[in-house]
Amino acid sequence: KTCGMKKADVKGDIGHFSTENFDSIPGFHLDQSLHLEVDGNINRSTKVNAVLDDKEDQDRRFTIKGEGRFWNAAIGDLPVSMKDTEFALYNKEVRGLMFGANFSPRWNSMFLFSQSKGMARREQFRGAGQQQEFRLSAQPVVQNSERVTIDGRSINRGTDYIIDYEDGILKFLPHLLPIEVTSWVIIEYEVSDSKLAFRRNLYGTRQTYQTTPDRRFGITWVREADDFTPKSESVASGTARPMEHVILDFDSAWRINKTFSLSGEQSFSTFDPNKNSEFAWQDKKIMGGASRFSISAKGGRFDSEFAHRKIGKNFRLVGREEGAANLGERGVVNDVLKQNGKLSLQLKPTISVFGNIENSKTNFSKDPTLSAITFFERGGGFTWKYKPKSQLEARWNSQIDR
Repeated sequence: KTCGMKKADVKGDIGHFSTENFDSIPGFHLDQSLHLEVDGNINRSTKVNAVLDDKEDQDRRFTIKGEGRFWNAAIGDLPVSMKDTEFALYNKEVRGLMFGANFSPRWNSMFLFSQSKGMARREQFRGAGQQQEFRLSAQPVVQNSERVTIDGRSINRGTDYIIDYEDGILKFLPHLLPIEVTSWVIIEYEVSDSKLAFRRNLYGTRQTYQTTPDRRFGITWVREADDFTPKSESVASGTARPMEHVILDFDSAWRINKTFSLSGEQSFSTFDPNKNSEFAWQDKKIMGGASRFSISAKGGRFDSEFAHRKIGKNFRLVGREEGAANLGERGVVNDVLKQNGKLSLQLKPTISVFGNIENSKTNFSKDPTLSAITFFERGGGFTWKYKPKSQLEARWNSQIDR
C-alpha cells in the first residue's frame, strides 16, 4: 500500500493553479494492490499453481491451475485454443474452466466452459518509418488478447512494444524503428465485452485417440453463443440480435516413417446471426466448410512441407472477425484455394538455404457478384554463420496479385 498527503500554499487564483497543476491539488491519496502466487504439491500426484493479481495494469488476472497424474484443470482468466487444429478456434481470452483428462493411454479429452471476454478484431496497415504510436479503431482492448506481427514475424509485449488497453494505443519500442512502408503490420485483438449487447459464452470439447504411436485422430466441437436476453436495457438497442456459432472439426495425423508425415483436417461451421428468429433473410443460418491436407518431409539436413487448403465462402472461424487464410497484402480471406510449399536445406554446418512458393485463387465458388483474384508468390534466401554469434542473411521475394 502507498499513502500520500499533498499540501500546497498558493497565492492568487487557486482555480487556474489547479487546472495547470492538477497533480498538486492538496488532499489524501491511497493506492493499494495485491499480487499473490501459490505453487506447490497438495500430494504426490497433485500440483497446484494459483495467481491473484489485482493491480491496475495490463497483467491483472486471476488463475488457478491444478494437475494430477491423469488430469489437469485451470479456472479463471485463460488463453484458449484447440491444439493441432487450424479451423476450430482461434486464440481467445476467456474467463471460465478448462479440464483435461486421460481416460486411457490412447484417449485424451478436453472440456471448456467459459465466457468470452470480447469480440475479435483485425487491423492491417503499412509501416510508417519512425512513427511509434498507432491508435486501434476499437477500444478498450481485452488484456493479453493481442497478437502483433511485422511481415509475418511475431513480436512480444514488453520487449518489442507496449499497449494501453483502455485507450487502444499501441507503441513500438525504439529498437524496432524504423518500420518501412514496405512492411505490413498486423494486429489481431479482442474488444472488451462491455461493447456487447449480450453476454457471450464459449463452450467446447476436443477428443483425441492415438491408434498407434504414429497415428492420431481427433474431433473438436466448439460453440460460441449469446444469451437470449440482453445484459441490460440501457446497453442493447432494438436492432441487437443474439448470435450462435458452432464448429464441428475432424483432424488426423500419420507419421509414415522417420522422414514423411501426413496430416489433414475437415471443418464445418454454422453461424446463426439471430437465434431468436429466422423470419428475415438476414437472420438465416450461414453454413460453410474448410479443409486442409499437408505432407511434410524432415531429415537431418532438410525440412520441407507442401499444403493444400480449400476454404468455402461462408466458412467462419470462432475467434476471428472474418476470413480464415492469409493472402499476401489482402489480409485474411475466404472462398479460396491455396497451395503452398517451403523448403530449408543445410548445405554446410555454416551455410543453409531456404525457399517458399504459394499459388492461390479466390472465388472458386464462381459467385458472379465477386471478382476472382490470382495470387502467386515465391521467395528464398540463404544464411551464413561466419562467427559463432554472428550471421549474414539475404532474402528475396516476388508477388503477383491480379
